Amino acid sequence: MGIRDEEEYPKNQKISEIEIIHLDDDDDDMADISKGNDPAKAGDTPGSEKDVWHYIDPSGNEQGPFKLSCLRYWKECGYFDGAFKVWKTGQTEEDAILLTVVLGSAVPDS
Repeated sequence: MGIRDEEEYPKNQKISEIEIIHLDDDDDDMADISKGNDPAKAGDTPGSEKDVWHYIDPSGNEQGPFKLSCLRYWKECGYFDGAFKVWKTGQTEEDAILLTVVLGSAVPDS
């Protein structure tokens, strides 16, 4: 069940299901890759693809590791808000920093 227009659900009708989108690094789950938007080819700083990042999903489960280019792509698609935090492999959730800070420190190639 995805997001529906108001016309499909009268205002007095409650929606009984909530769809949770699980993000992972499986290329098959990333629809835009078929359009040529491969986040693995995004222009991160040298070595940043070696950095692996983790986060807590809306269900409270730890997800990761992911490449920074994947997180950037998902942020640009609107999956993460400005308060979204991540941490590197070898760190803990207590070490998490804002994704916007991490992305601001990774200068794309020009």
